This record gives sequence, C-alpha cells and structure tokens, in this order.
Amino acid sequence: MKSIFLQKLADVITKMSKWIFKGSNIIALILMLIIFVDVFLRRLSIAVTGAMDLIEVLFCMLCFLCFSYAWVRGDHINVEILLEHLPLKIQKIIRLFSASIGIFIFACLSYGGFELAFGSFRFGDVTVDLGIPRGIPQSIIVIGALLFLLQLVVTVLFELGIIRKPDTE
Repeated sequence: MKSIFLQKLADVITKMSKWIFKGSNIIALILMLIIFVDVFLRRLSIAVTGAMDLIEVLFCMLCFLCFSYAWVRGDHINVEILLEHLPLKIQKIIRLFSASIGIFIFACLSYGGFELAFGSFRFGDVTVDLGIPRGIPQSIIVIGALLFLLQLVVTVLFELGIIRKPDTE
C-alpha cells in the first residue's frame, strides 16, 4: 500500500517536472528574442533599457525550472564512462551517495533561496533598470530547487527498489 502511494507521488513529481520544463520553453524563446534584439540594437548603437534586467531574471528562472526534468531524462553531466566499469553494486552505491549529497545541497539551496526571496519582498529589492521585484525570480529558484530536491528523493527511492522508475514520456 505504501509503495503504491509513493509510486503515484513519484509519477506526479515527474509529470510536474515535465510540464514545468515544457512551459519553460516559452521562457527560453522570450529570452532568445530579447538577447537577439538587444545585440542587434547594440550594433546599431541603440541602447535597450532593461534588457539586461530581463535577461538575468529570465535566464535564472529558465535554469532552475529545467534542472529537475533534465535529471529525470539523464541530461545532466554524468561520469558514466567511469561508472560503467564498476560492479553494479558499487554503481548503485555511488548513485545513492551522489543523490543523497544532491538532496542535502538542494535542501540548503531551497532554504537559503526562500530566506533570500522573503527578504527581497520584505525590503522591496528590485532590479536596476526596470524595477522588477527580485523576489519573483528568487521565488521561482526556490520552486525549481524544491522540485529538483523531490526528484532526487524519487531517485533514491528508485535506487533502493521501493518504487519503479517514473515514466518520462
């Protein structure tokens, strides 16, 4: 009963990662458009006020929203060439160890990001040119870090044999 609940939860987390990744493709397109226009207009010696603000905010959001699904798909940088030569038991231990370290790091990042976003909203911290509240992208960093943290927990549950690997398609 417990593993059925955990399996469904893992599937939901993975589906959320997938849909957030798909939604972040819109952010990527907007980011590319802004960069193109900014570079093109700079070549014509026309300054675009706020372009760097938007680029920084959108790039930060894009990166953190894509971590989780990139992990699920195996698109993160791995050292499989080294791991594949080790016995399967050692490979599993290394994957568990690295996922556990990732859980710790992203738990710290989530907490620190929450504190940063909360402080930014509280003190009215905004970007230089456009006055975009910095708490907005910082909150999205927290969401992305939490989602990646949950995806790492799913990885640990899979490696321990408690659940099957969630479907990525």
